[in-house]
Amino acid sequence: MSTTGKARLPSGISLAYILQQPTTPPPAPKAAIIAHPYGRLGGAKEDHVLAGVARVLVEDGWTVLSGIPEAEDYEYLVKTILLPLEPTQLALIGYSFGSLCASICPPPTSIPTRYVLISYPLSVMWALTAFRSSSFTSGLKERVATNDVLAVFGDEDNFSGVGKLRAWSEGLGEGTERFKSVEVEGADHFWREREVKMRLLGEVREWLRAEW
Repeated sequence: MSTTGKARLPSGISLAYILQQPTTPPPAPKAAIIAHPYGRLGGAKEDHVLAGVARVLVEDGWTVLSGIPEAEDYEYLVKTILLPLEPTQLALIGYSFGSLCASICPPPTSIPTRYVLISYPLSVMWALTAFRSSSFTSGLKERVATNDVLAVFGDEDNFSGVGKLRAWSEGLGEGTERFKSVEVEGADHFWREREVKMRLLGEVREWLRAEW
């Protein structure tokens, strides 16, 4: 079941989102939120990557909220829409710029929370964050210290060289088992080819299915 709604933010702005729920809710509710790429560059809640991830999660019994263009909005919607559902598991997911928003959202207390970062915009985050990239970098390090984090990127990413992405993932994973990265051969930033997109969706699904 899919519905489109609007949330009124503290700033007074109305934010549109898509909420998808399984036809038969599981006994223990699970909730996920997925943030899209930068809106001014064409990112939208209808993005095919968001739609694909939402579809496989709903099939696995998750309630999924899609949309959210800014980091502050991300945290607000987690608190006002997802937490009232009283989920037993929470997945905070972002694609491209959305992965920056997810990475600095603090996990709610007492709810097991995992993070999924798709096509993290490593080499252009300075531009997307108005030169505030250091706060996002430190925020992600805090997440890895306390929560499980999965990062998925392509070896042909259009904006970040694969060498930089490999070094970044190796650095985050050093000394911890909480961080996992998956490099998908032949994938670029946009995941339009069916084969690489299916690999992406499979990695996300299996990682969230694993024991928490």
